[in-house]
Amino acid sequence: MNDFGSQETGAHAKLRLENETLSQQVKRLIKAESKLYEYQEELDAQLNEYKNLYELNRKIHSTFDIRTIFGHAIEYVIHHLEYERVVFFLQQEDTGDYAVCALDGFYEPQEKDVVSQLVIGKHDPFILPLVHGGEYLLCQADSEDPLAYRAKLLMHEYLVYPLGSHAHHFALMAVGNSAVNTRFFPPVRAREDGGLR
Repeated sequence: MNDFGSQETGAHAKLRLENETLSQQVKRLIKAESKLYEYQEELDAQLNEYKNLYELNRKIHSTFDIRTIFGHAIEYVIHHLEYERVVFFLQQEDTGDYAVCALDGFYEPQEKDVVSQLVIGKHDPFILPLVHGGEYLLCQADSEDPLAYRAKLLMHEYLVYPLGSHAHHFALMAVGNSAVNTRFFPPVRAREDGGLR
């Protein structure tokens, strides 16, 4: 092999090596760009969530009417957290029991009527975990429901939050999905920080 052929082979080897190096750099760049795009999507989602929470907070602070406040919260849960059903129970001054005062997501008039009549006694075993300091009650689709509150709330899965101080819960919020529509909504679960989702 002459010097020219050997120089050409060396040049080809050098070009091939540069090509492979460039190819690896492009692959790393594409991976980095893909990660950056994922982070941007997450950031956009968080910013949107903060914006929606800010708007909810603004609406809540613009009124002293508890039913209006519950209405704003229902709208937020259904439209932004995307759960199917929400029920607010307000503690009655005379009995201490919790009666429904606001609800949404029940589209059949009969279902709405049944749930709107629901009262949870202040000594009901259902809320005892909350009375004893529990942060929430959770019944997921695959959980047992020994007290039959699925049937009472007409929710196949639900999460119940107490509202107020640990010493006194002036209201309860139940959020969930019906058995028929569970697959169309995010599953009910609590976050590690105690919030929804």
